Amino acid sequence: MGAREKPKEPVRARTPYMFFVREARDFVNRNRRDIQKRDIMLEVGKLWNIVKNEGKCPGINSLDHFNRLAVKDLERFKREHAAYVNTINNLRH
Repeated sequence: MGAREKPKEPVRARTPYMFFVREARDFVNRNRRDIQKRDIMLEVGKLWNIVKNEGKCPGINSLDHFNRLAVKDLERFKREHAAYVNTINNLRH
């Protein structure tokens, strides 16, 4: 970053669903070799409904786990965003 160059904005915080999709997609790929690539996300969506309604699904972490990950990521985003805003403000002066 050169002098007076705007810094890169922090990556937004991920939601519990985003963390779930990452794990569930791998789970489906490992356990459903018969499924077509285009249908993987349909299966992930079904698993999400199970986790969302029941709090857990066999072979996949609980909804609480994904909520905790999302809270930690939100804290990361807030720290990075505060540093970003501080840097922007310092560039203006």
